[in-house]
Amino acid sequence: MDWQKVLSDWQREEEEAWRPLYTECGFGSWLEWRKSYIDDLQLERRVWTETVIENPHDVVPAYAIGGYKGWKPYRPAGKDVATFADVAAPAAPGEVAFDGTPRLDVRTNRKVASLVGALHDFHIIVLRCGDLNVVLEGTHRCAATAVEAADGNRSRFRLTVRTAAFDSSERALLEEFCRERAAVIKK
Repeated sequence: MDWQKVLSDWQREEEEAWRPLYTECGFGSWLEWRKSYIDDLQLERRVWTETVIENPHDVVPAYAIGGYKGWKPYRPAGKDVATFADVAAPAAPGEVAFDGTPRLDVRTNRKVASLVGALHDFHIIVLRCGDLNVVLEGTHRCAATAVEAADGNRSRFRLTVRTAAFDSSERALLEEFCRERAAVIKK
């Protein structure tokens, strides 16, 4: 898989949807906003592969979610490396989230809720080190996939996974990215 293809598809997929956020944060363009990920994770130099997953409901729940601020209220407390299965598990009354607030049920996330039962073929970007697969792009779709798997209501679709390979010596970097994105990605 060619990095330029990964980059152009990533930009096409999310540039317009995230324009209000990145302009509000003071970035002049989508590329300027995402450059911190590209540079800090050295995505341009990675070996990229592309794999089609015919049974995404059996695979995606085991993928890890990055330490993105907006996802911390859905993650169980104590899960430094949380999977989408962890996020899709219904929140118990009084349960605390990773960020110390009451844990939210991901089914209440509007983007996730709109995708559950309506998923179609899509692709995601994954950072892989051994058996650790961390989703860089496609978190809402992965959360919806995990919710469908947990609830037994499975949309029929194929998933294309574009994967950047990380060396075993970089595992701690990806684990830290799962705990706290800001610790790895500098603005």
